[in-house]
Amino acid sequence: MSKLITRIEIGKIISKRKIFSYEEVLNFIKISGDNNPIHHDKEYAKTTLFKKPICHGILVASIFSNLLGTTFTGSIYMNQSLSFLAPVFIEEEVEGFIEIKELDKVKKYLYLKTYVKKINDNNKLAIDGEAKIKLINMNDYL
Repeated sequence: MSKLITRIEIGKIISKRKIFSYEEVLNFIKISGDNNPIHHDKEYAKTTLFKKPICHGILVASIFSNLLGTTFTGSIYMNQSLSFLAPVFIEEEVEGFIEIKELDKVKKYLYLKTYVKKINDNNKLAIDGEAKIKLINMNDYL
């Protein structure tokens, strides 16, 4: 598998598009135990602010883990902050981004801006956050 980036550059952005299916939401319910009906019960969801089922925010944020794990192989996810700004509906296309903000070469920490946009909703920001990873193989990217 080829790396998404070969060199760490401040300001570099890596992204991935994803559509979360109803089946993936049901699988996440099994894994997480979060059985809130807002995520899977269409009749219940009609009575809510959103009017239809929404994906778990943490499930949508898993895009960051995917990007980090496939871009910085062997890295360790140290920290992640998340602000959930807009719902992501089941079968809605989103794009997750990681942006390189800072590299601490001494501690081998990489600081990132992380965010998710809703593709078919004028790129509305759904999730905003920051992450820190420890680069085990930092020299591979210098």
